[in-house]
Amino acid sequence: MPTNDQARKAADYLLGLTHDLVHTLQTVLHSDAPQRSKWIDELWVWGQYLEKIGAGYDVANQPLQLAIALDELSDGIVDSLLSPSKKVKDDPARIWRGRTWAALGMECLLKKGLTRKAASDEAVTKWPGLKRLLHGPRSELRSSLLSWHDRFMNAEIKNSGAKVAFKVLYARIGPNALSIGDCDQWARRCFSRAMEFADS
Repeated sequence: MPTNDQARKAADYLLGLTHDLVHTLQTVLHSDAPQRSKWIDELWVWGQYLEKIGAGYDVANQPLQLAIALDELSDGIVDSLLSPSKKVKDDPARIWRGRTWAALGMECLLKKGLTRKAASDEAVTKWPGLKRLLHGPRSELRSSLLSWHDRFMNAEIKNSGAKVAFKVLYARIGPNALSIGDCDQWARRCFSRAMEFADS
């Protein structure tokens, strides 16, 4: 049975490691390195943290193996960890998460009483960078925004992660969860989040 002094020292040690973890992750996040390199570095940091707190080699090795697999992509090597279970012609999850927020933004604009045309016009005018979420050069932003909104609302999206994210987030702005007076603020918030995914 550890004494109070031993328990305090153990708690201080863990707190110190966690503080160092957060500081290092923030440093990596705000670095100028490419996004993939950031993920690799962050996974290494997590692996080292897990090892230091005594999680065991098997646990600590998991993020390290994923970091190695990501690093090998730069050499054209696709580890089985990253191989798709089946080949589909779809956009990356990052793009779909951006569309999730864009669809939510459209819902906010529609909830405040705008027509579909007025809502799509406002979104295109205020957030033209959303075009980076389009599937290809032939896609048009106004019609795509309305299409994403309708497909998410009707649960017709095949990307499972985006579908779940929309369901969770929609609960916060659903039929009775958001007043008309809050719609503009929530629209700005949703489209701003969409832009983060478009720019990443």
